[in-house]
Amino acid sequence: MQSKPDLVPGNPEIKACTLYIELGGSNDVIDRLCTISDWSLLKRVVVRIHRLAQGATTDQPLTVQEVDDSGKRVLRLIQHDSSSL
Repeated sequence: MQSKPDLVPGNPEIKACTLYIELGGSNDVIDRLCTISDWSLLKRVVVRIHRLAQGATTDQPLTVQEVDDSGKRVLRLIQHDSSSL
C-alpha cells in the first residue's frame, strides 16, 4: 500500500487554485457562470448542469456533441440576456 506524500508549501508541483462561493445575493445564472474564466471548463460545467436538469447520471464521460451543444447554449443565454436589456 502506497502512502500519500505530504503537501509541502512552496512545492512547485502543487498548483494553487481559488474557489469563489457566493452566499446569498443573486441567483442569476449568468452571474454565476461569469465566474468561470475558462471557455472549455464553462462548456463542461454547462453539460453537467444540463444532465442534472434532465435527471441523467453525470458519471459518464462527456461527448464532443454535448460539449459543442453546451457552447451554443451559453451563447444563446448571453444573447437572450443582452437583448432583454
